[in-house]
Amino acid sequence: MYNDPEIRDVITDIHQRARTTPSLVAVRLDGQAITYRELDERIVDYRTVLERYGMSGGSPFAAALMHCVPNLSGRDLSCARRINDAAVWLGRHLDPPAHGGLRVVS
Repeated sequence: MYNDPEIRDVITDIHQRARTTPSLVAVRLDGQAITYRELDERIVDYRTVLERYGMSGGSPFAAALMHCVPNLSGRDLSCARRINDAAVWLGRHLDPPAHGGLRVVS
C-alpha cells in the first residue's frame, strides 16, 4: 500500500489521531484548518481509487490535502512544496522525524 516508510508513518499517525482526537487541527494551509478526521477520511477515500491505478503511496495524502484545500491544487512547484511541507509538519514528532527523505509525489 504505502511503499515509502516515512509517508506510511505519517499516514498511520493521521489514522490514529483521527480516532483519538478527530476534531484537532492537523494542519493549516492557505488559511484553512484541516482536522485529523477530515484528512483521514479523504486519505481513505482516495486510497482505493489511486491504488487501483497504480499511483504512489503518497498520492492519497496529496489528493486528500488538495481536496481539503482546493486553492492548493496546481501543477506548479509551490503546490508540491506546500504538500511536502504539510507532510513534514505532520510527521515532525515521529521517531525518527519525517524529514529529509520524505517526499510526496502527486
